[in-house]
Amino acid sequence: VALPFADAGFDVVLCALAIGHVAALDDAMAEIGRLLKPGGAALVSDLHPFLALGGAQRTFHAGDAVYAVEHHTYLYADMLRAADAAHLSLDAVPEPALDGQTTPTVIVYRLIKR
Repeated sequence: VALPFADAGFDVVLCALAIGHVAALDDAMAEIGRLLKPGGAALVSDLHPFLALGGAQRTFHAGDAVYAVEHHTYLYADMLRAADAAHLSLDAVPEPALDGQTTPTVIVYRLIKR
């Protein structure tokens, strides 16, 4: 998961609805931690694990076919463990739902580099 950027080169890292596509959570979080300057922030969002555990899938349509995208479900504890190992501290965890829904649709982790 190594990206071609210098260590501590970014104030902000955004990983929007992508972390679930990565099989190696620890490696991805370590890379986010490596890229951030001390005090920098990361926003990491994903399909909410409640939906994923309930059977929801990420799908797309091509013509008449529907394709499901491979997704790895990470629980809150998984994210906290991987973030801590990458020297990232949890700052906030918004869990927005779509209009009219009660179950959160996504989960967003705001992490700060220690």
